[in-house]
Amino acid sequence: MGIFDLFKPKKDTASEAKGRLQFIIAQQRDDRNPRHDIDIPPEFKVELMALIQKHFHIPDSAISVTKEKHGEYDVLDISIELPDAKPAQD
Repeated sequence: MGIFDLFKPKKDTASEAKGRLQFIIAQQRDDRNPRHDIDIPPEFKVELMALIQKHFHIPDSAISVTKEKHGEYDVLDISIELPDAKPAQD
């Protein structure tokens, strides 16, 4: 740690955690063999919430799962908001 590091603004840990937990899964479509649309099963969100809640105390409303089409890609966007999340205690 240098002296100039003392004057840098500190990052918001909640937004850093949110950024780490946001991810996008993209699957390229095969134009020669078109697929059917991928539906997000309701069980997926339930299992994802159980996994996240194993490590963080967050409400069910803090998760957003959407599917969009971007050109030749299907994009699954999973966003989890962690406002002042505290690690879960076993």
